[in-house]
Parts: sequence; C-alpha cells; structure tokens
Amino acid sequence: MSSRLYGNLAGVFSMLVWSTGLPAAAEVLKTWHPLLVMPVRMALAGVVLSLVVLAWNSLPRLTLQLGKDIMLAGSAMGISGLFLVWGQAFAHPVNVAIIVASMPAISAAVGMLTGRERLTVTIALGVALAMAGGIVTIAGREHGGPERVALGLGELLVFISTVLFVLFTRISVDRLGNMSDLARAAVTTTASSLVTAPIAVIAGLLGLAELNYALDAKSVGLLVWLGCIGIGLSSVFWMAACRMLGVTVASMHNNMIPFYTMLFALLLGQAVSLVQALGGVLVICGAVLAQLQFRSLKFRPKGGQGV
Repeated sequence: MSSRLYGNLAGVFSMLVWSTGLPAAAEVLKTWHPLLVMPVRMALAGVVLSLVVLAWNSLPRLTLQLGKDIMLAGSAMGISGLFLVWGQAFAHPVNVAIIVASMPAISAAVGMLTGRERLTVTIALGVALAMAGGIVTIAGREHGGPERVALGLGELLVFISTVLFVLFTRISVDRLGNMSDLARAAVTTTASSLVTAPIAVIAGLLGLAELNYALDAKSVGLLVWLGCIGIGLSSVFWMAACRMLGVTVASMHNNMIPFYTMLFALLLGQAVSLVQALGGVLVICGAVLAQLQFRSLKFRPKGGQGV
C-alpha cells in the first residue's frame, strides 16, 4: 500500500479512537474539574506511551534543542486543551464545533505563512469541502436560533485553541521528525502534562477554581480509557497521518468526528438524518480532492525545519 493510503487509514483510526473519548470525557467531567482532567489524562497517555517506547528502545538521544522543541510542542498542546475547555464554558456548542471544523483552513494558512505548504485551487477546494462537510453534519444534529451567530470571548478562545493545536502538530512533525510516531506522541503528551499540571495546582491554591475529583472505580476507569486510548493511542495515529499526508490534509479527518459520532448513534439504534450523511460525504470528497495534488507534485509539504 502507498504511504498516502496508510496516512488516510491512520487519520481514520485516529479520529475513530478519539471519538470514543467523547462520552468518557462527558462522564468524567461530572465529577472532575476540567483543569484536573487535562493534566491527568495527558500524564496517563505519556506514561503508558513512554513505557512502550522504552521497551522498544526507540527514543533518540536527548539534546538541549530537542528538549526545547518537545516542551514547545507540549506547551502548545496543553494550552490548546485548556483554552478549548475554557472557551466551551462561554461559547455556544455549535459555534465551537464550527470553529474546530475550520482546522484545515487554519492549517493551510499557517502552512502558507511559514512556507511549509503551497496552496493551489485543488487544495483550496478540498479544504472548503471538508469545512462544509463538518458544518453540514453539525447542522444535521443541532437545531436552534440566531444565538449561534453571536461571537464572543468563548469563540475567540476556541479559535486560539485550534490555532495552537495546528502549531503543536506542525512543531511535532517538523522539529521532532527524527523520532518515531510513537515517541513523538509519548514525549508531547508527557510535556503537555508537565505544563498543565502547575496551572491546575496554582489555580487551586489561589482559590481560582475548586478542583473537585472522584476516585470511584467508574471515574478512574473512564480516565484511564480517556488518557491511554482516547488521547494516547489516537495521538500515535494522528502523528502518523500528519507525517504521511501533511498537516492540512490530515486535519480534514478531524471534520469526520461528527460523522463517526453519527455512526456510533446508528449502531445504538438512534435516528440519523440524510443531512448528517451528506456532511460526511462532503468531508471525504474534500480529503480525496486535496490529495489529488500529490500526484502532480503541485501541493506537498516542503522539507526542512520550522513550524
């Protein structure tokens, strides 16, 4: 199989696995404060992945520059997660989903500004289709009034979170390219926990947040799943997809999350609309259209270091 096919399979598995963490996170947040969930799930992912890396002895020699790059990527990942949780507290859920669906466009813009990717008509159409598919699928699940278009602090935070996640991914792929996908996922999730844990501790000590938590079997089990599978395993597939497809094309798989959620609902016997199915088809068409450019070599990630 070609690397492009492997990359797309990795993107599909990454988003499928990540989607399983959505119901787990919803349950955990009933008893755990979001500021605690972030570092704990990242730490669980980092520890498990690091143990696997050490067992395979696939971690390269750590240098000062490599350490800086790891912490930079981990900081972007951790702060992105915190901003997303913070933004969700103030923004309409539909607005949040639509902003996150813009990730391919944000990635393409960052790629152009940093000279990492070239934009063509085909990739622009692919990005547009992927974004439209994500929004259409969301529209098929949600119903509401004009309050969706009201933008404020929450939406701004979610947008910054999405930008930071794109930067985290690009730093991981570009600057940590001498590592395996597994090692990149291990060190970045570990670094993310090291960045977000002090923030939670300081917030608790200063009385800015009541860091509630529960250690019952259900909560702990869901946290383990959320960290080791929802974050850990999906991160490995995500790194592989971005390495083989480029960040912009891989980001299009992110817009399939509502479609996968729809499939899970269908398996559970819930009703699914044709609008949702159409959204999923649009995302798939966008991803395929964008990758047609790889054959003519008009659009591909450029080599070299940098974000």
